[in-house]
Amino acid sequence: MRQLLPLLLLSLFACGGSADPDADGDGFPASEDCDDRDERVNPGAVERCGGGDEDCDGLVDAEDDDLADGRPAWLDTDEDGYGDAQAPTTVCTFGDGLASNADDCDDTNADINPAAVETCGGGDQDCDGLFDTDDPSLVDGVVVYDDADGDGFGPAGGGTLVCDAPSDSVLTGGDCDDADPARSPGALEVCNDIDDDCDGLIDLDDPDGITGATWYRDGDGDGAGDPAFPVVTCGPFDGLVLNGDDCNDARADVAPGADEICDRRDNDCNGLVDGDDPGLDDGLPFYADEDGDGYGSADDIVVTCERPPGYVDNDLDCADDQRLVNPGRDEICDDGIDNDCDGAVGSDCLGLTGREVIDDLLAGTDGGSQSGASLFAFDDGDGLGDIAVGSPAYEGAGRASLLLGPLLDRADLTPEVAVDGEEGTALGVATAWSADLDGDGAPDWIVSAPEAGEAGQVYLFSDPLSSSPTSPADATVVLDGPDPESLAGFSLATLTVDAEGTPGLLVGVPLAEAPSVNGGEAYVLASPVTSGALADVAIGVLRGVNLDHEAGTSVAAGDLDGDGVDDVVIGAPYVALGKGTAYVVAGPVPADLPLNAGEGVWSGLVVGDAAGTSVAVPGDVDGDGRHDLLVGAPGSSRGADGGGTAYVIVGDVMAGITNLNGADAILDGAQAGEAAGSSLGAVDTTGDGILTLLVGAPERDDVGDGDGAVYVVSSSVRGVMTLDAADGTLVPGSSTSSLGSAISPLDLDGDGLGDIAIGASRDDSGGFNSGAVYLWRSLGGGL
Repeated sequence: MRQLLPLLLLSLFACGGSADPDADGDGFPASEDCDDRDERVNPGAVERCGGGDEDCDGLVDAEDDDLADGRPAWLDTDEDGYGDAQAPTTVCTFGDGLASNADDCDDTNADINPAAVETCGGGDQDCDGLFDTDDPSLVDGVVVYDDADGDGFGPAGGGTLVCDAPSDSVLTGGDCDDADPARSPGALEVCNDIDDDCDGLIDLDDPDGITGATWYRDGDGDGAGDPAFPVVTCGPFDGLVLNGDDCNDARADVAPGADEICDRRDNDCNGLVDGDDPGLDDGLPFYADEDGDGYGSADDIVVTCERPPGYVDNDLDCADDQRLVNPGRDEICDDGIDNDCDGAVGSDCLGLTGREVIDDLLAGTDGGSQSGASLFAFDDGDGLGDIAVGSPAYEGAGRASLLLGPLLDRADLTPEVAVDGEEGTALGVATAWSADLDGDGAPDWIVSAPEAGEAGQVYLFSDPLSSSPTSPADATVVLDGPDPESLAGFSLATLTVDAEGTPGLLVGVPLAEAPSVNGGEAYVLASPVTSGALADVAIGVLRGVNLDHEAGTSVAAGDLDGDGVDDVVIGAPYVALGKGTAYVVAGPVPADLPLNAGEGVWSGLVVGDAAGTSVAVPGDVDGDGRHDLLVGAPGSSRGADGGGTAYVIVGDVMAGITNLNGADAILDGAQAGEAAGSSLGAVDTTGDGILTLLVGAPERDDVGDGDGAVYVVSSSVRGVMTLDAADGTLVPGSSTSSLGSAISPLDLDGDGLGDIAIGASRDDSGGFNSGAVYLWRSLGGGL
C-alpha cells in the first residue's frame, strides 16, 4: 500500500489538474473570478452598461462608481424635461425623474424651465436669468408710449412693452406729430392741407370726411339746403349752404322759420303739417264732443285745419258728459235737467210721460199655452222684424213658433213655422236665431226643451223657413244636457266666439250638478256645432260654484271690454241663499272655468233679491263704444216689498268681485210685488244710436191683478231712481197679462227705428193663459 500512494499522487498531477483552476483563462482563478466561464468578467475587468457585474465587485451598471461607459444625467423632480444642475448622476438608460440636461432653474415647479413663456409677475419663468420687462422674450404686459403733446396718442413705432404702465404714459400709438396736440389718430380731418387724423390722407382725399365741410344745394335760394344733395368741399360756392334743413327745395316759402298755414304742407319743415303743428298761424276752432252727441263744449277748444275725431264745430253743449243733454234733445218733464240746453228746466218738455196703453197685440191661439214666455227677434232679410215665440205650456208639451213680418198686419200668433214638443218637455222655454251655427251656410233656429230626455235638450233647425220643421225629429243638431233633470237649455244666447266672428251659442243649464247639486253650468259652443252631449261638443264650460246656485238661469253675451270678441254673462239667482249673482267671463272663454274665477262677479244685496234672474247685454248704453250690462233682481225690496230692481252697469263691468250697489244706475220698482227686472232690454227709438232702457215688471197691477208693465227709462239716468219716475210706462190693453214676461227690440215697419215686442205669458186675449205678444211701435220722437 505504501508503494501505491506515491504512484496515485503522481497520476493526479499527470492529468493536468491543479487545486484552483482558471477555466476562462482570464488570469484569475475560479476562487477570485465571479464568472470563470467568461474571460470578460473578472476583478480586473472594466464595468460597462449591459446589465452584468463585469469587475466582480457586486455592483451592476450605474450602481458601480467604476462604470466606464455610463451617460451623464440629472434629477428631474418636477418632470418638466429639464434636470437640476445640483443633482448629477450617471445612468445607462433614462427613466422617469431623470433628464439629460441640467438646465432647470427650479426643479420643484414644472411651469419654470427654459421652454416656459415669460409673463409678468411670474419671476424668471424661462430660466434665462431675466424676468418681467428685463426679459426680451416677455409675451404679455402692455405696450406704452410717451405722449409728448398730451393728446392721448404716442408716436408711431415708439412703444415699449412693460408689466406696469407708468402714470405718465399712454396706451395708444400712431401719432404722426407728437409735438402737435391737434394732430393724432383721434383728430377730425379739416380743410387745412394737413393730415390731421394721421391716416396719410389730406383734406378731400380722406374718405373719413371733413368736419364742417359738407355743403348742400339751395335751389330755391331760401337759405335752407336740400339734404338730398350734399356736396363735400373745402370752400364755399354760390348756391351752396352749410345746412340741409329744407324739406322742399323747390319752394322758397317752405323752409325752417316759415309760417305754418292750412295748405297740407309742412311749411316750417318741423315734421308737422297743418293742425298737428302747434305753431299753426291760421286755422279754425273746434270743440270737444266727449259724449258724442254732435255738440261741443267751449271748455275744450283746438284750433286746426280739419275737424279732428271727437271734436265738432260748435260749442253749444251745456253738459258734454251727458249724451242725452244737448240743443237737439226734447225737454223731459220732471227730471230736473235742462235736456235741450236752452237754459230752462222742464218748462218746454215733450215726449212720453206717464202710462201708455198698448193696443197692438198678437193674441195666443190656444188656452194655457203661455205664449210669449220667451221671445227672440230676427230679420229674414226683408228689413221687417220677425220673431221666434216660445209657448212652453202648449198642450202640456210646448211649442216654438216663427212669425214673419209685417207683424203689425196680424191679429194673433198663428205662425209660418211651428215645432211642437212631446208631452212634458216644455219646448219653447227659450229660443234663438243664428246666421249659421252648423256651418252649412244657412240660418239656424235654436229651440230648447229643458225637460226633454233625461237632462233636457236643445234643437237646431237649419234653414227653417225653407225646411219647415214640425217636431224635434226634424232637428239637424240635437244637444243633450249633462245630468238628469238638469234643465239644459233653460236659457239661450247667441254670440261670436272669436275675433274672426265665428258664430256661437251659449246654453244655460241651471240644475247641472258640477261641481255640486244644482250648482248650474253654462256651455259655449262654436260653429260648426254637431249633435252630442253638451259636455262633449262645447269649447267652454262655465261652472257654478256651490250647491243650489242655479247658474245658467239666465245668459247673455256681448263685447263688454271692447276687444272685438263677445264676453258672456251668467245669472245665478240663488247664490248666498237667494241674494243672487251675475258672473262676467271675458271672451274667448276658457275650456273650463269656475264662475267665481271670471273677470266680474256682481252680487245681490239681500237674501231673496234673486239678482241674475235676468241679464242682458243690449248694446252701448252710454256711448263709450263698449256694450253695457243690465242685471235684474225681481225679488229685491229696495223700493217696495218685492218690487224688484234693475241694475245698469256702464263702467268697468269686469271689476272683479263687487256688489250691485256699485252699479251706475239702480232702478227700483215702486209697487209691491211687481217683480221689476224680470226681463230687460234696450232700444234705439230715434236712430241716433242712443239706447232707451226697458225694464219688465210682469206682476205689476194696473187695472187688474198682474197686468204687468214695461218701464221706459232714459239711458242717461245715473244713481238711484224709482220706476214710478220713469219716462214712460207701457201697460197692456187687457188685465192679468203679465206684460214684460219677455222683451225683444225689433224694427216692425222697416223705418230703421227701434220698436219693441213684449211677451205677456198670462194674457187671456186668445183664451185663458193663452199668452200674447204686444207690439209697441216708435214714431221717431223718442220715448
